[in-house]
Amino acid sequence: MVHLLCVQHEFHARVITARLGSDGIFTEVRPPLGGPYPLPGEVHLYVGEEDVQLARALLSADEYQSRVSHDDGAVEMGGPDDGAAMQPFLGTPARLALAILVLTSVLLLALTRAG
Repeated sequence: MVHLLCVQHEFHARVITARLGSDGIFTEVRPPLGGPYPLPGEVHLYVGEEDVQLARALLSADEYQSRVSHDDGAVEMGGPDDGAAMQPFLGTPARLALAILVLTSVLLLALTRAG
């Protein structure tokens, strides 16, 4: 087995392992992944000597494709712009609630000072 790369979270290791596995590349993870919740910490990924070039090429192509799709202005589901059209509607109730709270506070302050 040849060291392919090191990632900082179990989740990333799982994603890369699944990606390479979809192309038939077996990936060994050290230390072994465990538990239902991904924990932070270095995780090393290893592949067979015959698969290392293909694995690097696939990961490079995926990284390039990810950058291109974000640079061309396309919005992906779950991206940073997801739901941007709803912001004015979601902001209005919050602004209204804040205005009511401020007016109530001012009214109570005026009543306590007058009384």
